[in-house]
Amino acid sequence: MQSAELLKNVEGLLQLDRSADIAACLNTMREIIHSLIARIQRGEAKQALDLNFRIDDELANLRELIRATYFQSVNAAVKEAARAAYADVVSLQWAIADHDILFSLRKSGYGASSVEEVEKVLDRIESEE
Repeated sequence: MQSAELLKNVEGLLQLDRSADIAACLNTMREIIHSLIARIQRGEAKQALDLNFRIDDELANLRELIRATYFQSVNAAVKEAARAAYADVVSLQWAIADHDILFSLRKSGYGASSVEEVEKVLDRIESEE
């Protein structure tokens, strides 16, 4: 997964047709988001995804769109779908942030996934002081 591909997917979420069945649109949005999160968690992204925060900005726009949909609707199914979609967008933002932080740590040599690696990182930090 590349940053440009993720951005294209997020921009596509903003362009989904919400004119007909809003609840179905929100559920489609959730399926796409779940797929993106799963791909990130499987390690398909081999580099940082959102260095310039453009994806995060687009996801913030999507959150606001979902929030407005929630408050404008009187339909319980739409409200429930909007609530769930909003939570999923936040989860995607966290997945991207977590990935990018871990990528940055690995790239800088400060990442560790075992007790031994943590001890090596701490030794390295001490030696740099």
